[in-house]
Amino acid sequence: MYIVAVFKNRTDALSFYRSITNKSVEAKIVSTPRNIVNSCGVSVKFLSKYRELANYVIRNGNFPSFLGIYSV
Repeated sequence: MYIVAVFKNRTDALSFYRSITNKSVEAKIVSTPRNIVNSCGVSVKFLSKYRELANYVIRNGNFPSFLGIYSV
């Protein structure tokens, strides 16, 4: 199963993407699915087994536009 980390802006999404891929996580930048957030958000999609690592990166980074992590 996959999850997405959702951001309001591209800058934070790209920064998170770089942070998580530097930790050997395969990830993709995708448009946020409309069933999650009804806006033009940007998301980073990756396997759900990396959820704890993603939470760690979020807690220790600077991502003011972060909206949440959702299963897809």
